[in-house]
Amino acid sequence: TGVQTCALPIWAGWRAQVRLVDWLPAEQEMQVVEVEGYVADLPQATRFGNRFLFVPQQVITQGAHLPQRISVNWYGDPDRVRAGERWLLVLKPKRPHGQINPGGFDLESWFLQHGIGATATVQYGRKLPGLAAAAWLAQARSALRERIRAALPDALYAGVIVALTVGDQGGIPDEQWRRFAATGVTHLISISGLHVTMLAGLAAFVTGWLWRRAPFLVSRFGA
Repeated sequence: TGVQTCALPIWAGWRAQVRLVDWLPAEQEMQVVEVEGYVADLPQATRFGNRFLFVPQQVITQGAHLPQRISVNWYGDPDRVRAGERWLLVLKPKRPHGQINPGGFDLESWFLQHGIGATATVQYGRKLPGLAAAAWLAQARSALRERIRAALPDALYAGVIVALTVGDQGGIPDEQWRRFAATGVTHLISISGLHVTMLAGLAAFVTGWLWRRAPFLVSRFGA
């Protein structure tokens, strides 16, 4: 136990240092950079456009260094990008900054936890052919999200269904979040709900696998 007590802070400090080294260099803040990469997660619609996680694959601007993961804001059409798409973007990046208010959300800590080393706004973008194989899971989640939205176009709790199914909470209105907070069930949507869906999917797979191997059941009800 003594070794574990000593090793945990060392491990945490080393991991924090690795991620801090990957942050955007201070001298490159607000310097325009041209880069090729792909959308690594589900884009989120915002008040002025959309926000998405971008993974650089090739930095075209000579001498520029970008982190492995960037939180990008693109003003304008909120449906411009899709998960897994490859883009050439002209970005204006900056280091993660957040408000340091007592009791407030620690944005810099959140970026550190998720390995995001910079934020950026898009100056120009051009879609590249093909999709990024590394983002196959995000593409699957995006396809499932769109199917749910198409099946429940006017449903009051469509955003909740999406959140419980694929973990995307961006479609839940603020009024519903306030209601969940007032009734103390916010954690069911943000954390436990996705776990329930995961276990339900596993239970459905195991049940279907066993059902197909029971002639008595299959002969009466299709799997």
